[in-house]
Amino acid sequence: MFNLKNKHYIICSNSYIELTLVMLLYPVLALIDLFTKGAEWNTYVHHAGILAGIIFITSLSAYFLNTGYLHTNKFLLRASFFVFAFHSLPLFLIQKCSFKLFQPQSDTFVLLLYLLCPVVTIIIGLLLYFSLMKYLPRFTDVITGRKVIRNI
Repeated sequence: MFNLKNKHYIICSNSYIELTLVMLLYPVLALIDLFTKGAEWNTYVHHAGILAGIIFITSLSAYFLNTGYLHTNKFLLRASFFVFAFHSLPLFLIQKCSFKLFQPQSDTFVLLLYLLCPVVTIIIGLLLYFSLMKYLPRFTDVITGRKVIRNI
């Protein structure tokens, strides 16, 4: 995953107390955020909830990796930077086109489009990465930072 001062988070995070604390903190902050919309201090609660959510997902992933319920997918691991670098403009275009094409009238349909557009973007990014690795592997290695061209 990632290192901070030569400490691997996944290996070092065996604390059930940390996971339990974050599992309790995140829903509480999410509910407080939901019920205090409009209050001037809600921004702080919202940002704290985002941070708690990130820590929650990371801790939950670490727990499942440590217990063996999850295993890393090598393809997704290699493709993650490409999808991250690729996603912004296609996501914007897919959202804009889908909202113009479908013109949602209900909140449910808006929510469905809001959730499906990133999924479609990620799938397109993974397919593009797979195609680039198959047909242009050296180019893909260079643009994703896996190999550096030394003899230029």
